[in-house]
Amino acid sequence: VTSLRSVGMAVDWVQLATLSTLVLAWYVSSLLTDLLNKEVQGARRIPSLLTAIQFLMGGICSTVLLKGFKAFPFKAVPREQLGPVYPLIVCWTLGFLTINFSFGQTAVSFTHAVRATEPIFLVLIAVLWFNRSFTREVYASLVPIVVGIALVAMTDINYAFSGFVSTCVSNVCFTTRSLLAKDLFATKLLDDTSLFYYLSWLSFAATVPLALYFDAEVIFNPAFWTPRMLGLLAANGLLHFSYNQLSFMVLTRTTPLGHTIGNAARRFFIIMCSVIYYNLVLTPLNKFGTVLLLLGVAMYLYAQHRPSPKAASK
Repeated sequence: VTSLRSVGMAVDWVQLATLSTLVLAWYVSSLLTDLLNKEVQGARRIPSLLTAIQFLMGGICSTVLLKGFKAFPFKAVPREQLGPVYPLIVCWTLGFLTINFSFGQTAVSFTHAVRATEPIFLVLIAVLWFNRSFTREVYASLVPIVVGIALVAMTDINYAFSGFVSTCVSNVCFTTRSLLAKDLFATKLLDDTSLFYYLSWLSFAATVPLALYFDAEVIFNPAFWTPRMLGLLAANGLLHFSYNQLSFMVLTRTTPLGHTIGNAARRFFIIMCSVIYYNLVLTPLNKFGTVLLLLGVAMYLYAQHRPSPKAASK
């Protein structure tokens, strides 16, 4: 029997097991974050305040890990060298503001159906900003994604145009973030844990004025801050930290495309779990649109990973 190693496909089972564990934890913490997000905003729509608290919890948790327990080495970066981090801060802050706004407007399943269209934004951004080109198969795979999300949007009973647009904006932000973060990691300026530390605190500082402006009525209302609400916000912030830290850990162990694959699979996981959890009733067209959308994502991933004819003939 021909072994994988003998054909140049050696497998590091320890690394594979580590990556698989990280991906599973990433998926579960992401799902719980979104469910708690919906729980909080079911009482009051506070996307700016919620985002600020998530960043604050991320800053506190990363500070405890890096400077308290010293669980990971901390890379301190002088202020004058933080230039490459600032574009990431913009993408990070705007991305989570818009996605939290969407969760307050639409169902979790719908938001993630729109988020699953990330390959469209990856291709557009790579072509327009990074001067990259793709095969015809990649471009063709975008067609069922577009048609699928159109069917989902038209047939979803929780559809809201503002939620759809804000999720599209978050797609642009998070796709750009993945590309920029991978380039930053290549410079060795920061690792994933140290980058998360800077992003959390600097994004928190950028979000506080927005929370004070848009959610001041809630912030200064003592009746809102019940023990239950404090517990929900704290749990959401802790899970948000876990899910994003795990996302960065996965990103450092794979490629931007591989991270996009993981994200696409995570969307499917969350869509299915949220439909079951909320006992949502989907119309036949909605189901067909979701299947078509996910089929398009699968076609996109296959087109990106398919070896070239020359490579296949070797």
